Amino acid sequence: DYYGGSAVDNEAIFDFEGHPLESAKIFYYVRTGTVTDILPVSASASDVELGLNYEVTLPENATVRYNDGSTKESPITWDETEVSAIDTTNSGSFEVNGTVDFEEDGVSYSFPVKITVKVIQKNELPNGDFEEEDLSMWNISLPDAVSVDEDPNNVHSGEHCLHFWSTAVMNYTVEQTFTLKAGTYRLGGYLEGGDCGDGAEFALYIKIGDEVKEAPAQVTGWQEWANPEITDIVLTEDTEVTVGVRGSAAANGWGAWDELYIYEIFE
Repeated sequence: DYYGGSAVDNEAIFDFEGHPLESAKIFYYVRTGTVTDILPVSASASDVELGLNYEVTLPENATVRYNDGSTKESPITWDETEVSAIDTTNSGSFEVNGTVDFEEDGVSYSFPVKITVKVIQKNELPNGDFEEEDLSMWNISLPDAVSVDEDPNNVHSGEHCLHFWSTAVMNYTVEQTFTLKAGTYRLGGYLEGGDCGDGAEFALYIKIGDEVKEAPAQVTGWQEWANPEITDIVLTEDTEVTVGVRGSAAANGWGAWDELYIYEIFE
């Protein structure tokens, strides 16, 4: 009975009948050392994330691990039926099995490999969730009041958000400039906050040349997330754009932006 001792004692030193396992020899090996053959014991590969309508590209090699802790790379043969079943036209998750076969010192080895392929919408906005340590792409006009903080109380998801608060009136912008390839896009993000005054104004925006598109938003309380979006962004060629958020609020107003995104829209 598990309550009479360790619930997993049979997984360590003894089997179900109480006979000692090979692992019991560790007490001897600590004093004397031992020698064994170096043998492969497992193979694995990393999971894959793909954007909508992206070409399916899977790892060519697996990491083969040996009993001494060393590793090597070896080719994977994937199950072509499972690979062809991956549908990148919609978000979803797929499991794909493969095998790693190789020969060493005249001995043949074969290990199974399984990965998960996730098809997701790819966020084209660099560090739009503020989770990466490098924040150099963002230009914050009022750093005394607006900053990227590790703030679990005010995030939409993850650990970091763009937090704003000041004892003085705030008027700020936070933006970055980068290049989007030709296509149709949807820009959005999340905003929460409060105590910003009757005249408070917030907006998400994108600048394309001399054109500015905006999606206004308001704060209504803690963790009450507004989701402003701009859905009609059409670029006929690779274009430099500026994406940002702006806000004006009364003294002691507070809030956070989080999970800013640009998704390509496919017809």
